[in-house]
Amino acid sequence: MTVDLNEKIIPDFDVITENIENLLTDINTVQSDKLFRKALGNEYSKKVKEECTSIKKRLYGTFNIVIIGDFKRGKSTLINAIIGENIAPTAVTPETVTINKISYSETPGAEAILKNGKKVLLSYNELNRKAIEDITKQLPAEIDFIDIKSDAEILKEISVIDTPGVGDLLKAFDQKVADYLVNADAIIYVISARSPLSISEQAFLSSAVLPQNFSRIFAVVNMTDTLETPENIQKITDLMSERISTISSDISLFMLSALDELCRKKELKRPEPELANLLETNFYEFETAINNDIVLQKDVIKSERAVSLTSNLLNEMQGKIDLLKKSIKANSDNLLINKDDLKKQNEALSGHIETAKTETAQVVDSMKTESKGWMQKYLTRIQFELESIQSQVTVSDLERYLQFYLSDLTNNAIKSCTDQHKNEISERLAEFSKNISNEITLAAFGTVDTQIASNITDISWTKVDSTFFVIDHFAGPFLGPLMIIGQAIAGFVRQSSVSKKQAEYLAPVINNFNSFVTDVFENLDTIYDELKLYAVNTIDDIYQTQINISLEAITQAHQIAADEEIKSEQIIEYLDSLTQTIEEHKEELNKYV
Repeated sequence: MTVDLNEKIIPDFDVITENIENLLTDINTVQSDKLFRKALGNEYSKKVKEECTSIKKRLYGTFNIVIIGDFKRGKSTLINAIIGENIAPTAVTPETVTINKISYSETPGAEAILKNGKKVLLSYNELNRKAIEDITKQLPAEIDFIDIKSDAEILKEISVIDTPGVGDLLKAFDQKVADYLVNADAIIYVISARSPLSISEQAFLSSAVLPQNFSRIFAVVNMTDTLETPENIQKITDLMSERISTISSDISLFMLSALDELCRKKELKRPEPELANLLETNFYEFETAINNDIVLQKDVIKSERAVSLTSNLLNEMQGKIDLLKKSIKANSDNLLINKDDLKKQNEALSGHIETAKTETAQVVDSMKTESKGWMQKYLTRIQFELESIQSQVTVSDLERYLQFYLSDLTNNAIKSCTDQHKNEISERLAEFSKNISNEITLAAFGTVDTQIASNITDISWTKVDSTFFVIDHFAGPFLGPLMIIGQAIAGFVRQSSVSKKQAEYLAPVINNFNSFVTDVFENLDTIYDELKLYAVNTIDDIYQTQINISLEAITQAHQIAADEEIKSEQIIEYLDSLTQTIEEHKEELNKYV
């Protein structure tokens, strides 16, 4: 039997840690250099220092698993199920929701950490919606987070951060949750089986989570006990597997019920006894994965995370150096007036931006109209087919599969519509990004320097590309309107006086089809309105990012040109040597990728 040695090779955490620490120390030494500060500015020098410090802390600090997801997805119940006790506050409202840090201590307890630096001792009995609501009214300042200590065995290895819901309901928390992602080592993204992977969930997962380059992301479809039968669970499992795979192949999917597991561990009545064995098995697989893929691999994950963050820092430094060098070389005689000229041109450029936003909004509106035309033809055909199959399919099959069959068909139809349009939107934004870079260089330097324009685009591209990714995967699962049909079917089959004939079974479906069509169109409105919002906001982001990048580079070049102590040629020579150093560091990191 031949053994693949590659399967037996694992990273040496101690060696990687030492090398990364030495590399960060070297970067820190570089940023403290007088020439670095002169070339790239004190503010950026400070930022690089803070990044180095942060990455080092990540190497040696607590291993953090961050639990994220939309509001009311059962995140806190999931944490309680993992730990085996009611510790994370549940049944919260938008007024009482908090961020909860849960870590190990031999002496369990909890504290509310306030934004004014003070803290309030809490008992476990106060970790609930009503108590938190009453306490919050009496506090002298807002709660920053709740620090919870538990002696649960699993917390000896990891800390868990329970976050507020992201998405439309709690927009105010989105940025705070995104900030916590920076300090996360692994992610558990919680989704509801009753509304799997909504548009806002896809957007947050694609734009806020995936760009962080986590090596471990678990997607948990919670509340599977509400799906009632193993067949329904399998249908949603297949649907979710397909949807998750289109976003990333590196996301592990788990179908489970946190409520069922918590009841099992606390020896309480299970929510769906007939599903108890299946749900217990699913949760066991999830816990096994946490242990094998996260807890036992935490040192490897931490080193991979540090490599990724350090690589991002080096790439950012390189981009800024390249742009600065080109700015210095572009037209040194005119550097004193370039910044003022760019500010004067800003009004004219802003006008172009508004025109581009208006035109883009109109284009997306036209796409929506076109999409509705396609869907009208599709839905008319589906209605005709439903009327035609009344004598061809058994009632049992209709009862089991009709809702999911319609769901899959509708999902695919909507995805076909949006696939046709999202590429056009992406191409439009990419073209805009290049054009505005050319206009900015023309305004700043009096000529279109394609090298500078290209560099401005490259530096701003990370944020833009994230938005493209959202658009690329925006057509999400579409189960909402089908609930009307599902409810109609459920109500129909509960009427014992009605015989279970195909025609009679399908009657509520056909009778409610107009409501279904209305809801389909309302959801199309939502999808395309969100696409329009993303596209228009991205235009603003591109413009503001590129203007700021250009002004920063011109300001630095201006200061260098005006500095009597050192010549521009010396700065360029120094930046060339710095580029060489960065390339060597990147080559060193590539050994661990």
